[in-house]
Amino acid sequence: FFFKQKTAYEMLRSLVGSEMCIRDRAFVCRTCWRRDKNAYAWIITNKRNYYDEDEAPEVKKYCTNTKEMGSCTIVHTHRGKYLEETVPYIINLLKYLEVNAQIYFDEMTCDFVKDESGNWWMINVKGFIVSDGCTINMRPITNFGEDDFRSDTKKALDQRKK
Repeated sequence: FFFKQKTAYEMLRSLVGSEMCIRDRAFVCRTCWRRDKNAYAWIITNKRNYYDEDEAPEVKKYCTNTKEMGSCTIVHTHRGKYLEETVPYIINLLKYLEVNAQIYFDEMTCDFVKDESGNWWMINVKGFIVSDGCTINMRPITNFGEDDFRSDTKKALDQRKK
């Protein structure tokens, strides 16, 4: 089974929800989950259409830019489909961190995009608030034990030296 390597242009283009009402524009859903409070989101939509025939660079058509005046629309919401679909991803991440790293959060904000198949992708964690009294122990939270992690890292460094 072979995968075709995509260019950055093709990747950005594929991360656009074809089922969305804003399907001809780039958008990001910034969702904020809060413990014991209602979640909320901002929908940041590019004002440029993918199919505009102007001379604008591709990046201006396929990426939202909140720092460029007048380039996007920002809508704030406390309910709706975007929240219903993205909050469960944040909750799953929080459960994983609670179980595997004993880190508890009061708030977490993440950015999401939707691909052509209707799948949401969490593209980054924008910010978070750790619960009071929660101590963060810096350690690997992978399937490897700490000793395995160190030995694997040492092996990788030794191979680089060769």
